[in-house]
Amino acid sequence: MIPQYPNFKELELADQAEIKKWFKKFPQTTCEMNFVNLYIWRHFDHYKLTILNDNLWIHVTPPNEAAFCYAPIGDNKIKESLEFCSNNSPRLSRVPEGFVDKYIKGNKNYKISCDPRNYDYVYLTEDLIGLKGKKFDGKRNHIKKFQKKYKYEYKQLNKNNYKECYTVLKNWEEQRKSLSDLAIKSQGDAIKNLFDKFEELGVLGGGLAIDGKIEAFSLASELNPDTADIHIEIANPKFDGIFPAINNEFAKNELGRYKFINREQDLGLSGMRKAKLSYHPHHMERKFDIIKI
Repeated sequence: MIPQYPNFKELELADQAEIKKWFKKFPQTTCEMNFVNLYIWRHFDHYKLTILNDNLWIHVTPPNEAAFCYAPIGDNKIKESLEFCSNNSPRLSRVPEGFVDKYIKGNKNYKISCDPRNYDYVYLTEDLIGLKGKKFDGKRNHIKKFQKKYKYEYKQLNKNNYKECYTVLKNWEEQRKSLSDLAIKSQGDAIKNLFDKFEELGVLGGGLAIDGKIEAFSLASELNPDTADIHIEIANPKFDGIFPAINNEFAKNELGRYKFINREQDLGLSGMRKAKLSYHPHHMERKFDIIKI
């Protein structure tokens, strides 16, 4: 059970049901507010949980930036409770635009800063499945070439076959060793955490096998009843067109019941930004830093 403030507890798998009740009562739209992400990044971000004024607070202490709190989950005495954050960490971060508009905007006691490297890219599922119109000509052409060039099979991932992804994951980690961003380097550990509790976390997974060997996979979970959150998409780049192919196949086979697909942030990386923009997002989930003046 999550304790009352001033007591905290570290996040663990046993908190899943309780946290999901909060998210069900107060539906979330940003990728941080997804239990799967909280769980798989818990060793990196060092989450601590508490209840204050009947709101859930998540305190975050990552190794690559100053400690902060996420926006509280709840709607009780929020303005009064914001003092909690300033007493325990210097800021609120990854704060959704709706929260800023409702509780922060116009308050001269707080400084509001945009956080574009953490904006989520959100797409219409029907766009990623259908790839209709001139704007998706390039994606459709890449997929057609992939389909003609390779003999492939789509596989739904489950507890019996997800370990087939480990080879492509290992190769992906090797390619990223030179990257300096600590969070990016830690993605491999986060993915392994996800695989370790694949069933318990209720993850949706799909892979593309070429000549019987998985060369691409994607993993997602439900963010809210309308939105799936894609946590990771990895592919072997030696196969031409494999990235748009896994993107399309995964959306078609696993995510059709959702209106939106959240493909998370670009982390300020120009290559990742270019790739995410090329799928023409429906909207961005804008996020902000809030500091008490």
